[in-house]
Amino acid sequence: MFDDALRAFFAVVLIALLLYTCASPAAAQPPVQPDGGLHVTEIRAWCAPGVGVGGTVEFVNDGPMPVTQDVKLYLTYHVPGDGTWYPTGDQVVVHVQLGPGESKTVHYEMSSTPQTGANSYRVENDFDTTKSLSWPGCSPNAVTLAGFGAAAEPTLGAGEALLLLVLAVAVVMVIRALLRGAFPRIE
Repeated sequence: MFDDALRAFFAVVLIALLLYTCASPAAAQPPVQPDGGLHVTEIRAWCAPGVGVGGTVEFVNDGPMPVTQDVKLYLTYHVPGDGTWYPTGDQVVVHVQLGPGESKTVHYEMSSTPQTGANSYRVENDFDTTKSLSWPGCSPNAVTLAGFGAAAEPTLGAGEALLLLVLAVAVVMVIRALLRGAFPRIE
């Protein structure tokens, strides 16, 4: 009975790992260019009380060589009736250094100058076309991080949720086997 419970446990764990790797969406992988190298995969931004705007930038190096790069992040705004995003003049430079196949999250903060007539803001970069989601602006007296495109708490993807579910089932199976006396007692 011990062997059956152990085999069942390992089978469930193996299935969970297979499902996790197969269920991970291909779209979630960072973009790969033929020549490889550094990519900005995501910019997140939120109101940072006392500062202006704070956030994170996700970088990945899918090239065969180490990469060192300074990337300028800048705040832009939009005026209703005009399709153009204009720079506010607020900017910060982040430094990233990655080895081949590495990824890194870099945190940033910059001031946020309100613009007359602006209905939304976003953070862009001078390295590629990646930009944050837009938001209506930061209150000068903001006291909390306002999520406009920022994930305030980590979320689980479908693959992670499925893996957790299968592992929970495996734990329940082992507990049931223990309760039935399938494992020998150590005295």
